[in-house]
Amino acid sequence: MPYRCAAMSAAVSHSLYVRTVHIAQTPALLHGLKRQLREVLQGPAPPLFDTPAHVRSLERSFRVMWEVHAVSMRGKSKRSPQLVVGSERDDQRL
Repeated sequence: MPYRCAAMSAAVSHSLYVRTVHIAQTPALLHGLKRQLREVLQGPAPPLFDTPAHVRSLERSFRVMWEVHAVSMRGKSKRSPQLVVGSERDDQRL
């Protein structure tokens, strides 16, 4: 089994080497790949890499979870829970 893994790894490495050399020796292909990469990087970020949108979604989820928790705590304690966000949290520490 280890021999097959090593052989497969060598075959993949050789295949990548051959492709890399081919791209490097074909200016039109290299130029086309660079153009495509540039278009992808300048366009809208794929969902996986759209960090601001991910953070907004995560914050919305936390807010909904807190609201569900706050509703479930009503009547169980004298103080109703409050959500503290951002600089408000820092103000309360002082």
